[in-house]
Amino acid sequence: MKQLSIRMLTLALVICLGGGLPIGSSTMTAIADTDGDFDYSVDHGRATLMKYSGNAAKLVIPDQLGGYPVVSIAKSSFERCAKLTQITIPDGVISIGDSAFNKCSKLTSVTIPGSVTSIGNSAFSYTKLPAVHFQDGLTSIGDGAFFGCSKLTKVTFPDSLTTIGEHAFFQCGLTTVAIPHGMTSVGANAFSGCSKLTKLTIPDGVTSIGAGAFDGCSKLSEIILPDSVNIIGNDAFAACGMTTIRIPAAVASIGSGAFSGCAKLKSIEVSPENPTYVSAEGVLFDTDKKEIMAYPIARAGKTYIIPEDTKIIGDLAFFFSKLTAVTIPDSVASIGRYAFYGCSKLTAVNIPANVAEISAAAFGFKGDSPKKLVLTVTEGSYGAQYAEEYGIRHASAH
Repeated sequence: MKQLSIRMLTLALVICLGGGLPIGSSTMTAIADTDGDFDYSVDHGRATLMKYSGNAAKLVIPDQLGGYPVVSIAKSSFERCAKLTQITIPDGVISIGDSAFNKCSKLTSVTIPGSVTSIGNSAFSYTKLPAVHFQDGLTSIGDGAFFGCSKLTKVTFPDSLTTIGEHAFFQCGLTTVAIPHGMTSVGANAFSGCSKLTKLTIPDGVTSIGAGAFDGCSKLSEIILPDSVNIIGNDAFAACGMTTIRIPAAVASIGSGAFSGCAKLKSIEVSPENPTYVSAEGVLFDTDKKEIMAYPIARAGKTYIIPEDTKIIGDLAFFFSKLTAVTIPDSVASIGRYAFYGCSKLTAVNIPANVAEISAAAFGFKGDSPKKLVLTVTEGSYGAQYAEEYGIRHASAH
């Protein structure tokens, strides 16, 4: 182990020259040193593992370095350790830093002690871990902590956990997820792309489902939202596999595309006690029915007549619908982003003269609108201008 003679000599020289110790301090608190294959630093008598330079396949991190207890694993300390297959983290470690084990491409086993309270951003991303057991005491899992761990099929969350960061388990192989009782919100894209997920439990107490939280969980056939939920983010359950979804009474905000791309969705139901939203024959509207928000892809019927007095067709409202024709009432003034995007079977839509706004890509990008679609428009209207600009076939209303 390297000696601290230079540091001590410097300190002694300062004292001899009359400089003394810094005012209000009796010792220097930060030290850097090496113990075997480990670089570490010491602060207030506690060690942080800074870097591992060995090439072991199976490794037990020592609980002390240089005689100091190890309490933290620093950022990128084991990043890209290509031979590492098994790691045991000692009891006493409190935090695992950002990218600590990122891209350890052969890592298949990790033991995380109950002393760990936080796991940093991208800490275990792109590893081959098949399962992870988190012990009681853990409070936060950082953004992208297990990003891209396609082999990860099982995790157990303790009730002490309060935060799961954005993209924390993005594109993992999880089949079952039980959100712990200590959490009140699920981070944006936290479980996005978990295409093997078949069972999800969200406990009462969760109030917010982040944007894209379960986007792309195509095998998730049943979703039960607890009565505590009041916010559902953009794309929260997009491209999931459920046939129906019920919106609880407390939900006050539903983001655009929350249920878009759900190929099997037949109906969106809303609690009759909800003051913000309403379901009309399985179609989601705001409570006054001024905005149509989501039309289920698998709803029965090939045509749909939007109710009178509707003023807004919301973002992604008919996204990838299988409808062949939609009738828009004269009351509609605005058509949102991607409202009819991906509706490949759509052949007929009328654009009333009152429509003053049609957002970009409402029917697709330029040259990408449904091939057989014909818009019925009023000559000189905004709808006619839009059809011209986006190269959509159109005919004048009689």
